[in-house]
Amino acid sequence: MRKFLSRFSKRTWIITGVATGLVILLIFIFRPGREDPSQAFQTEVISRGDLIATVGATGSVRAHQSAVLNWGTSGIVETVMAKVGEEVEQGQVLASLLKTSLPQTVILAEADLVEAQKALDDLLGSDTARAQALIDLKKAQDEYESAYNYRVELNKKGWFKKVVVKTVNHQPVAEIKWYRGYADAETIAKADDQLSLKKAMLEDAQRDYGRLESGPNPSDVAAAEARVAAAYATLNMSKIISPFAGTVTQVDPSLNIPESNTSSNNSAGTAPTEKLITPSPYSTNLGVPTSQISGEQVSQGQFGFRVDDLSSLLVDVQISEVDINTIDVNQAVTLTFDAILDKNYHGKVVNVSQAGDTLEGVVNFTVTMELIDADELVKPGMTAAVNIVVTELTDVLLIPNRAVRVRENERVVYTLVDGKLIPVKVTLGQSSDSSSVLVEGDLQEGDLIVLNPPNLGPNFFGAD
Repeated sequence: MRKFLSRFSKRTWIITGVATGLVILLIFIFRPGREDPSQAFQTEVISRGDLIATVGATGSVRAHQSAVLNWGTSGIVETVMAKVGEEVEQGQVLASLLKTSLPQTVILAEADLVEAQKALDDLLGSDTARAQALIDLKKAQDEYESAYNYRVELNKKGWFKKVVVKTVNHQPVAEIKWYRGYADAETIAKADDQLSLKKAMLEDAQRDYGRLESGPNPSDVAAAEARVAAAYATLNMSKIISPFAGTVTQVDPSLNIPESNTSSNNSAGTAPTEKLITPSPYSTNLGVPTSQISGEQVSQGQFGFRVDDLSSLLVDVQISEVDINTIDVNQAVTLTFDAILDKNYHGKVVNVSQAGDTLEGVVNFTVTMELIDADELVKPGMTAAVNIVVTELTDVLLIPNRAVRVRENERVVYTLVDGKLIPVKVTLGQSSDSSSVLVEGDLQEGDLIVLNPPNLGPNFFGAD
């Protein structure tokens, strides 16, 4: 064998090796099933479409109006007139305390209210005060005229009486003597004092009548109304009253109405309610009790009810200063909730804060939006993922954000032409989470661009 191999020259061996290598290369290239190198890239055809740009944030749902209602005084609960989920009206009494368990100041407020209300009614509607003022005025006029005439007569010579004391049988005896002449200084001084007094009384009577003749004094009415309001406020400390129409969303567990009680008091299965029907915004009537709770003691400031106006639900979110100038009132909003699966809700921006808040060097602005299609599944306190639609463009040429790369500080995309990667410089406009509008670049609808060019610069949008 060795002799056989020695018969071939070195040159022959080189030629043979090269030929063998070419054969192997050709077999590798043209072997059946070999993939095109271009098939290793993910590609997408450029197309026209609609772009919706959004700004995202998260926030919590709140009611347009919400009130936490606490007890205004201590005592024993007597009546409960509302339960969780029940709709209540403005001014409706939700619960009240037993009168005999109230502090003395609250109990006495009822008597104060009666007196204050009577005084106000007299001031506004009674004519007795004006009639009495007219009588007092006439009397004061008569007394002043009498005092004036008497003082004028003292300036004239006339008959005056004088008391003279004599001693009869060693006993003093008073004797009245009349004499004609002029009044002495003491009599004139007393007459002057009496005239001044009667004049002052006449002026007071004239002012009183003048005030009542043209109607009650606004200051007097305001003072009387304030006394009535103060009495009402003190008396209503024994009740919890809804300040607006809404839904009871929370109740102190000790005040929950058992179902047996509600059904026994109302055949429809709902708690009877007491609506305030008074000439003022305050209540004194406790109404028909829904549930008797014997001995349930509460203290001042203790939680009783929470009422929310669920007719309008709002979400407050914090938007970065970078995005705040793209947000405007009435922009459309989509909302999703972790607690509500496979359902989208809609809303609109209703308020954009004009002043930012700085926290740890980051400036954010509060933006408020209102849900327009909320249902019973959406509840105050839920966390909402919010997307505010800031731009809507139709029929524009879109570039996938995944395809954009940075090359020599310029944005480029790579097209695939005959299996080769060709870089194309691009200028982009508005962007969404997935696409951007092509403003300028040598690209046409239908061009094939590469989403994952290998090691050709970082993705501009941070995508892989």
